Amino acid sequence: MENLKITYLFIAGRKNRIDNSNYANDFFYGCRDFLKNSYDVNIIEMNFRQKNLNAKLLRFVDKVLRKISDCSFFLASLISKKNFKIIKKTDVLIATNDRLGFSAIPYLIYLKVKNKKSIIFAMGLIKLKNRNFLTKFFNRLFTKFLIYLSNNIVFLSNNELKEAEFRFKKYSEKLTYFPFCVDVEFWSKNDKNTQNNKLLFIGNDSNRDYELVKNISKHLKDYKTVLITSQINNLEHFDNVKLIKSSWQSDKYTDFDLKNFYQDASLVFLPLKNSLQPSGQSVALQAMSMGVPVIISKTDGFWDHENLIHKKNIYVVDENSLENWLSKIEKLSNDNELLARLADEGRKIVNEKYNSKSIYSMIIELINK
Repeated sequence: MENLKITYLFIAGRKNRIDNSNYANDFFYGCRDFLKNSYDVNIIEMNFRQKNLNAKLLRFVDKVLRKISDCSFFLASLISKKNFKIIKKTDVLIATNDRLGFSAIPYLIYLKVKNKKSIIFAMGLIKLKNRNFLTKFFNRLFTKFLIYLSNNIVFLSNNELKEAEFRFKKYSEKLTYFPFCVDVEFWSKNDKNTQNNKLLFIGNDSNRDYELVKNISKHLKDYKTVLITSQINNLEHFDNVKLIKSSWQSDKYTDFDLKNFYQDASLVFLPLKNSLQPSGQSVALQAMSMGVPVIISKTDGFWDHENLIHKKNIYVVDENSLENWLSKIEKLSNDNELLARLADEGRKIVNEKYNSKSIYSMIIELINK
């Protein structure tokens, strides 16, 4: 095992943070653990600035493939001679999301021919709706091909796994579920007392409901609200709202800085659009690990109904209307007993079920299959 050459595919921001203790272990998917255990590990990140002729041609191909299939092809950002040299020496390829999986299909074909292994993490791979019959056909075709090429697809939502198993029964043995996990040692609670009525929203993915986030923030004038996102503009006229333009890929705020924002919040709120993608899970689990109560939209992609239970360790909003959200936040904020239970039980369940150390063990198990 120790002689295996492992290559990780990331979108961006991992290489320069892999040894930085100001960042938690959440988004490295076992990479740090392999390095600590002296494995031969390479990291390939997407390069959106490639300007050679091949990249220009691949950008055109990407646009066509995305248009006809709704699949996240970004071949131009990943395919290069330099990267292919690394892939040729790789025993195990780990793509940390399905966008990277689709973009790495030429590499996956090579590894399949050479009988090498590949593991792809998926979050939003299975679409609930497609724009038309043509996109539905090609989406299914390319998704099926991606599953065929890989050794394992690891879904971060149990509901998305079930839908994938239903649609692709032939490949069900390749499909598995493993929850997104967080660095519980990093996201640990201290004894600082937090005042009530301090709300926090964090996120940038396409399945956050940003319009609803803005409206909630505007209407709750008695609450101090912090929004950390690059997807919202024009909130300067609301004195109760602080907008911080940032994303995980930027270096403006480290995880250590985010930890201070969590620590200062009395409630994390996560309005989401409905999809099979397990949106909101990293922020929810980080907050819960620190003993901060979380209120979140009910979606088809909610990742773990068995362990995350409404009013026991998390608060789930079943109707995504502004009136309902305002009512639930007001009601929850005034129920100190429920807030305390959500904080205590949330921290317990994250420590028991969502510790990032378990990802390394899971990958080792998949490699040994």
